[in-house]
Amino acid sequence: IAVMNGIPKSPLNRYNQVTDVVVAYNTWVESPTPWYFSVGSNVSQSAVLPKSEIRSARPIRTIFANNLIYNSTKAEYPIYHYDEVDGVMFKNNISNYGNKTDVKTEGIVKRPVSMESVSERLLVPNTNYTDVYNGFDFDKIITDFFGTQRASRNSVGAMVSPIKSDVHLFDKTQYGTSWFVTGQEPKAPSVIKVATSADLLKAVAAVSSGDIIELTSANYAISNSIAINKTISITATGNNSPTIYFTAKDTAFSLEPKGYLHLNGVTLKGNGKQNAFATLDKYMSKAYNLSIKNSVISGFKHVLYVSKGSFADSIVVLDSVIKNNQGGFLLNQETDNKGDYNAEFVTIKDTTFDNISGAILDYHRGGYDESTIGGNLVFENNIVTSSGEDGGLLIKNRGIVNLELNNNTFKNNPVKLIAVLWGEKGQTPENNIISSSGKIEIVQNLKLELMY
Repeated sequence: IAVMNGIPKSPLNRYNQVTDVVVAYNTWVESPTPWYFSVGSNVSQSAVLPKSEIRSARPIRTIFANNLIYNSTKAEYPIYHYDEVDGVMFKNNISNYGNKTDVKTEGIVKRPVSMESVSERLLVPNTNYTDVYNGFDFDKIITDFFGTQRASRNSVGAMVSPIKSDVHLFDKTQYGTSWFVTGQEPKAPSVIKVATSADLLKAVAAVSSGDIIELTSANYAISNSIAINKTISITATGNNSPTIYFTAKDTAFSLEPKGYLHLNGVTLKGNGKQNAFATLDKYMSKAYNLSIKNSVISGFKHVLYVSKGSFADSIVVLDSVIKNNQGGFLLNQETDNKGDYNAEFVTIKDTTFDNISGAILDYHRGGYDESTIGGNLVFENNIVTSSGEDGGLLIKNRGIVNLELNNNTFKNNPVKLIAVLWGEKGQTPENNIISSSGKIEIVQNLKLELMY
């Protein structure tokens, strides 16, 4: 649970100060640090933000009471805080490990706690801790998680023992639309082997979501864009290394709403006139996903080119070669400074980039960062050579909050900067080898533009 800082005298649509909050009778299981305070505090950025945007108003008149924390392995830091925790009162909270944080309070007590597995994902305590704190209006908390009356045998935590037999954390039948059937057995994917270009196009259109298309020939020639609007895997078979040659006008693979393309062991070659992957220009009403493994992509304008309003849950590139393309992965169409971005998770590992004319990755989040989320980039164990614009920036990650840039080799890239990292968000490059490729710069506080 995160309790945020507010902005003093904030309008109601922004960040009002947290006041008069009660967090009581909850249970945290396998959560080493369950409580975060003053999240969003940005006092350290006062030099680059106007006073009206500084979240300095700490929580006040807030109480955490009668909560239970259980961890099966050592967990002695139940609290993480970004500012002083002076407006929060702790009363009769129990943890099976001690509190070694610098928030010293008698309100977190170490007690032996044992849990019993009752059903899937449900652990319940074997013992009731009946010495509870009774605060203002606590008498209105009359039942536990399963509806048991607390008046007869009250206890710390969300559940009072013993509980009824064969209970579950949630009843799947109570959720979803009337036509949705819960508990369906997963359907095994069908494998369709294709030997010709025509058969490849027919198979993509005809297969069901989740099916696998295996390429059994060495070469395929495709003159049309291939639409991906369901989950499809296109893979090599055996020791075969198939190559798909594209002469399509604009795009090789068109990534459409609900599309999820898995490419494994395949070489894609373009004629320099199209993008390898691109989203629709309009009507991207649903998210898409892209996974590239053990593949080679060359001869394209851009590897991935997205449209404004498009969104990918994940872009994954593993053990692949990206070479001889004008540009790399362009996830940079949200430029209205509203905090939007084009992909949630971008993971690139064990991949070689060579002779990419522009940036190998442009992953952009514009606007004033009002939260602790905002894109996730992992760039590890890659080799980048002869790529980027002369004097430019090799990896553009403006505004992306969570970033790992580790164990990469950058060699003979004519850029001034490899990347600019955000020090305030803890972005620190590790074990990168750099030769004739500029440098990695760390800027503690980015100068940001307001969203409102």
